[in-house]
Amino acid sequence: MTKGVIEVYRRIWPQLDVYGRRKVVEAIELRLAMLKYEDPSKMSEEDQADWTAFMEEMRPPKAPFTLDYRCSKCKGGERKLWRGVHGCADENGHELLCAVCLAPNKTIRDDGRFDDGVHGLSDQVNGWLPAVPVDDTYWGYTSVPTADCRWWEALPTYPSDFR
Repeated sequence: MTKGVIEVYRRIWPQLDVYGRRKVVEAIELRLAMLKYEDPSKMSEEDQADWTAFMEEMRPPKAPFTLDYRCSKCKGGERKLWRGVHGCADENGHELLCAVCLAPNKTIRDDGRFDDGVHGLSDQVNGWLPAVPVDDTYWGYTSVPTADCRWWEALPTYPSDFR
């Protein structure tokens, strides 16, 4: 049955606008993620593989951006950066900081997560959010598409000559 549903999606895909495509991919991602917490027999491994392959095929690429993606303090680029919580609405909104400048006495994991000892692991560091660029601004914290999350997660957390 899964293969038939996927074929229907393939046929209607060209008719969907960008928002509709994104919502379909998000729904599939959510369904697959929820399988970790459910009875695994609710979806066969073959169906999971088919849906995962379809989702990867149809997921839009990383959104382009025109910003200067470098640390405001050390001017380093090609690494994860964080931004102030309120984006451009606060005094930190236009500032981007790398792990070295944002948390010099703390260790941020390679995946960009930090354990503050109170809230557990989070990609928020010292109250700053991951800076994931799109066009000439940044994605809202809960609006970042998967491809853009993966782009940010793949960036190194520290410069190669650090440690």
